[in-house]
Amino acid sequence: MAILGVIATFTIPKVLSAQQDAKSNAIAKEAIASIVHAYQLYGLENSPDASTKLKDTITPYLNYVRVDTSTVGAFDYPYGTQGDCDANNPCYYFANGAVIQLYNISFGATTPLNGVWFLIDPDGSRINSPQGGGLEAMLYFNGRVATWGTLFSGTDTGWGPYSANTANDPVWFSWN
Repeated sequence: MAILGVIATFTIPKVLSAQQDAKSNAIAKEAIASIVHAYQLYGLENSPDASTKLKDTITPYLNYVRVDTSTVGAFDYPYGTQGDCDANNPCYYFANGAVIQLYNISFGATTPLNGVWFLIDPDGSRINSPQGGGLEAMLYFNGRVATWGTLFSGTDTGWGPYSANTANDPVWFSWN
């Protein structure tokens, strides 16, 4: 019995953690798909250009539960800082528990390497997330999506070129 107790002590937390990671990964992918779909629908009725901002354009096409534009210090960013849900960077709650924050930035240009960032918190806790904060993703002008760790070489957000760094994606996220 003692041996089984020791085995359970080490095994159960790992199994539970793996389940939570898989759930967070699935929710993040669903949220990414929602953003891409909304951008595609927007593109059918409008012509995206260099000044297009996600927060101003795709929200009519998103299926969200509510929006938050007034909570200060409400969002865990990756790498340990916190941000606000405000009119410039609203937070959208989804039925699956995810929260997405759309940043107040535009594509800056219409090349396939220009994109706009958005943040996904898959467990919706937003503060002190047990999953270690959110996942930063970029929607490129051509509709492709990458996470910080999978950016295309030469990616530009109007702030300058970025390069992929696989260490910048949360351990729970994988495109596989």
